[in-house]
Amino acid sequence: MNNLVRWLPRGRMLPDEVWAQRHRGILILLGLHVPVLFVYALVQGQSAWHSFIEASVVAAFAAVAMTLRSNRRLSTVVASLGLLTSSAVLVHLSDGLIEMHFHYFVVVGVVALYQDWRPFLIAIGYVVVQHGVAGVVDPTIVYDHSGAIQHPWAYAGLHGFFILGMSGTGLVSWRLNEALLQATADREEGLAEAQALAGLGSFELDLATGKQVWSDELFRLFGLDPAEPTVTRQGILSRIHPEDQEALVRMRATLEAGTPSATDCRILLPDGS
Repeated sequence: MNNLVRWLPRGRMLPDEVWAQRHRGILILLGLHVPVLFVYALVQGQSAWHSFIEASVVAAFAAVAMTLRSNRRLSTVVASLGLLTSSAVLVHLSDGLIEMHFHYFVVVGVVALYQDWRPFLIAIGYVVVQHGVAGVVDPTIVYDHSGAIQHPWAYAGLHGFFILGMSGTGLVSWRLNEALLQATADREEGLAEAQALAGLGSFELDLATGKQVWSDELFRLFGLDPAEPTVTRQGILSRIHPEDQEALVRMRATLEAGTPSATDCRILLPDGS
């Protein structure tokens, strides 16, 4: 049991920029379900008004998730529930067609991309509770075979078990990603300590976008606060001694041409030294 617990993902939160990128993609996916559900309902013979209502339920989840983007965890949970509700609506519109249940499997795999136990466990619980309750109230909207209709809760648990089992690959990927992120964080921490001891700073520059990433020690050497907005080219030049700015501009030109370059320059600190 201890070995199993150690193997399972820790559920550490993704870095903000990674989460934002994945969340944006998941919100787009959720939004795309709205017109698909509307058209599918029409194809299934539903009225335009009924089709609108079915799609609006999912649209509401998408709208709330987008509104709450500043609250990372809450927005994640709402977006996950929206995708699961899309699965429930598809199954309902298909009159419990067994093949349509595979949409749940896909959605739970998508939810696992958040690498967060809360939405993942909520997704599994949603499947079990929704199948069980709907199976008791009106089994024909979730099941199309007699065994499930007669034993809705047993089949609800079975669906949850199978979805959990099929999520095994996602859990392995999740665990490996955590290990990779931890190794990267450890390397960055070690590099920061080494730079602080040596009094050296470093930065990365994307020549295509101009985006720069500075090490903490470089911020210290320039007398800048790491919490400040991303450093701009003009901002850097303003901290370079006027007599040395031209040499720095020439160095950038040679770097853009793919030629190694080096130069010495004086840095003006905030106190004027």
